Amino acid sequence: MARDEARIFASIWKDEDFRKLPPTAQRLYFFLISQPDLSYCGVIPLRVGKWARSAAGLTTTDVLMDLKVLAESAPRPFIILDEETEEVFVRSLIRNDGIWKQPNLMKAARQAAKLIESPRIREALVEELKRIPIEKSDSRLARKVLAEFLEDLGEHPDFPTDIPSSNPSGNPSGKGSDDPSGNPSRNPSGNPSGDPSADPSQGKGERGKGKDFLSVEGEGLSFSSDGDAADVPPELAQAIDRVCEHLAQRIIANGCKPPRITKKWRDAARLMMTVDGRTEQQIHAAIDWCQSDEFWRSNVLSMPKLREKYEQLRLQAAAAKNRAMARHQAPPTTSPRNRWMERE
Repeated sequence: MARDEARIFASIWKDEDFRKLPPTAQRLYFFLISQPDLSYCGVIPLRVGKWARSAAGLTTTDVLMDLKVLAESAPRPFIILDEETEEVFVRSLIRNDGIWKQPNLMKAARQAAKLIESPRIREALVEELKRIPIEKSDSRLARKVLAEFLEDLGEHPDFPTDIPSSNPSGNPSGKGSDDPSGNPSRNPSGNPSGDPSADPSQGKGERGKGKDFLSVEGEGLSFSSDGDAADVPPELAQAIDRVCEHLAQRIIANGCKPPRITKKWRDAARLMMTVDGRTEQQIHAAIDWCQSDEFWRSNVLSMPKLREKYEQLRLQAAAAKNRAMARHQAPPTTSPRNRWMERE
């Protein structure tokens, strides 16, 4: 999936090494990090001729000279250039762009890294992964994905992938727990599978693997009068994490500030599944629909809001589907993506 945005921090102008670069090399750096075919692991095919056509008067010689400047800058190069394999590695992308904090994007980076041909770039990628300040993360999933990434590259991680729970009371309902970070990828259930999406721009989870397994009956849940779960089974806790992460990643993909996944988010997701009777698959589909809609994407920016507006979203999605069918005289579809809008 092509990247559709690039992050440039104002602090780059406080970086003495960057300020020492000539203006044309600085421009080329910004050009590289804003290319749609730059992978999430920071590698892009070397296409000097194409890049030279990006500005009037620019030549392939100019591009090559600026690439050399970026590749030879001290004390650390801004890029790793391998002309033999025709690959360029933007060295600090994963770390500086915050990709390591988002398991969905890191999974995409892992997949992209499998295509790297250059031994030099693979070696540099390993060094960059080791520089990630993973000790600052309380997300089991983020640690797990980083560890697997390093193992893909033949390295054994030197940090613990299992960290103590942030809920010392052991209360499975989360009552009284202190969650100051609201880290979107924090996984309090200790999900051993941690299967984030392969599509970083969509942030899609497992979507229940096609099963409506989160119906109210059969889960063995006990509820107080306000619908609060006294015991959350691991399968449900994992599903809650997946739908919350999915909504967070879709909001980010729409260009919004990364939201905080708080206890209110998880409570809303849990109640949608256990009290409202929504399946995980239906919630994923509702998220996809509202975050693709020009009006609703700016109004549904949290899981509590999604729960509040679910019926309204379902009715509008059904109406849009019916209008489309009437225009094209298409037969009705019963695909999982559309089934969420049908009242069961």
